[in-house]
Amino acid sequence: GFTQDPAETSPEKAAVIANDRLYEAAYANADVEALVNFFSEDADYTTEDGRTFSGRAEIEGAIRAGLTANRGSKLAINAETVRVLGPESVLEKGSTTVTAKDGETSGALYTAIHVKKDAKWKINQLIESPLPQLTPRDRLSEFAWLVGDWEERVKTDDLSVLSVYSWARGGNFLTRSVTVKRAGDVTLEGWQIIGWDPIEE
Repeated sequence: GFTQDPAETSPEKAAVIANDRLYEAAYANADVEALVNFFSEDADYTTEDGRTFSGRAEIEGAIRAGLTANRGSKLAINAETVRVLGPESVLEKGSTTVTAKDGETSGALYTAIHVKKDAKWKINQLIESPLPQLTPRDRLSEFAWLVGDWEERVKTDDLSVLSVYSWARGGNFLTRSVTVKRAGDVTLEGWQIIGWDPIEE
């Protein structure tokens, strides 16, 4: 998760990261009271489906409902950036992953503003947003190295196989055209289309 030169870690950052770990522990114990206590009295919490809860009482209801729906699940908080805005406010961005009892995972992105109240850091604003859906092109990007011309030669048979890989228009498929030549004459030409199957993955 959080890679930064220890020398660069300010006490504010360290406090926020420590709170993330405590929040995960409270979530694992389904300790609603402890979870609500991470929020300031006038906090706002916006869930990834766009509902907003204002104040601790409403946030408590949301947390309770969430824990009931995800009974026995674990929460992991991955802070990607923690920026000190002022002596008493910090902006944190990252992602969360909830792992259910059956191993099913779901995630969200979050932005949190922490404020210092009575020497304790509290969440004043928490906004969750859905993870961006991976497009077929994102899935195929691990094959991007194939794009280009590839030639294989079999010396003994005077055979050459030329494969040309390119992105199809729209970028959701890779196409491969194959030309097989024997002694300089084309003996076979073919096409191959490589795509991402969302059902079979």
